[in-house]
Amino acid sequence: MQYAYHFEFCERPEMPEWLRGDLFSSLGFIQDSFGLRRVLDEQVPQLVVQSGAARVVELGSGSGQGLARVARALPDVPMLATDKYPHPKLWARRLAGLP
Repeated sequence: MQYAYHFEFCERPEMPEWLRGDLFSSLGFIQDSFGLRRVLDEQVPQLVVQSGAARVVELGSGSGQGLARVARALPDVPMLATDKYPHPKLWARRLAGLP
């Protein structure tokens, strides 16, 4: 998966890195609590295939929980993740299917 560094949801200079990590972890909790993982795991890959999209671009990818799940479901579709503060180790874990 390709990564581009453009912007970040929490790019304010006073935002400490540990807090950014906690904010993105909380997004995973929200995905679990409101059933959004089902959408990411089933419906988004189906929509990409049905649309015939040549690639997927996600703006503000953060820790990659959402896009990594889509990327695993669609290994032949190029993915471009954008983020100013990337988490390469976390991306590697997400793409491997690890938490």
